[in-house]
Amino acid sequence: MSSDGLAALNQKREQRSRRVPPSRHRPKPPQSASAPAATIDTPPAPSQPTPPIQSATADDKDQLERKTIYLDVAGDDFLAEVAFSARKHRPKVDASGSAVVRYALERLRNEMTADAVVEVLKQRADRIPGGGAVGRRRV
Repeated sequence: MSSDGLAALNQKREQRSRRVPPSRHRPKPPQSASAPAATIDTPPAPSQPTPPIQSATADDKDQLERKTIYLDVAGDDFLAEVAFSARKHRPKVDASGSAVVRYALERLRNEMTADAVVEVLKQRADRIPGGGAVGRRRV
């Protein structure tokens, strides 16, 4: 009788425990050891105009990568304003924070070179607390 009781308790415990569902995300294919870890592309010469970059379409959604960005309060408020304004318009528009940042980067790429962006950031470094220094302050 005790073995039947133990079996019944084990069966109840198995019924109560939650089973983890299978992952909905496809695993990334492993990189081969012969492939280089990272390559650095050199920007085109400044005399050559860069071709306009097309924004992400439904076909490009698989090519998007997840990144984390940090915004100040004003930037975050602006993204919320854009999202709110987009909700009022028909047809519906993708005005998520990611879409706005992708659009801003596209415009920046079309208007400036990478070196020009670095120069602007150097000029703005004096307005950033800590002088724009990277990393934590050493004592």
